[in-house]
Amino acid sequence: MLVTGKTMLDTAVNIDAADSLTAATNDVAITMSTTTNAPVVDEVILIDSERMLVVDVAGSVLTVKRAWDGTVLAAHSASADIYAGRTLTVVRGSVGTTAVSHSTSIVVTKHIVPPLVRDLSIAEALTTLLQEGSGYARTAGSGENEREVSGRGVRGLRDDVYTAHGRKARISAI
Repeated sequence: MLVTGKTMLDTAVNIDAADSLTAATNDVAITMSTTTNAPVVDEVILIDSERMLVVDVAGSVLTVKRAWDGTVLAAHSASADIYAGRTLTVVRGSVGTTAVSHSTSIVVTKHIVPPLVRDLSIAEALTTLLQEGSGYARTAGSGENEREVSGRGVRGLRDDVYTAHGRKARISAI
């Protein structure tokens, strides 16, 4: 499924009744009323109209970066609601998959391609595109300095990807 939209949802977690936030960039600790459905590290939260990035969670205390994503730094009262971007709008049955039924509130996991694998995919695609466009006879330079270009730098990237992400135990059938 493809995510096409994300909206804020009331997490049912509030700023603790004995706590509040001032409009100061160094006021970064938020004591929560409960840890059930609490925000997690790297999640963007919304209190009133200020977005904050959660950088750490220790028990019932969030540590945040204030005025995140261009929002305005503001003071927040005790018991203010904490919202998080947890409501997704999705397109099911896309990119050749089959649409199936899912329960409301089911966990959605985001697949993140490792940076080395992403880089290798781009390098392989560019090498193929350039080689096909030149009839596999690409050259660089001119005259006596002209030489064939083969995309040899991709080999090192392939080795790095295999070292980082390749299967470590291969069993040969032959």
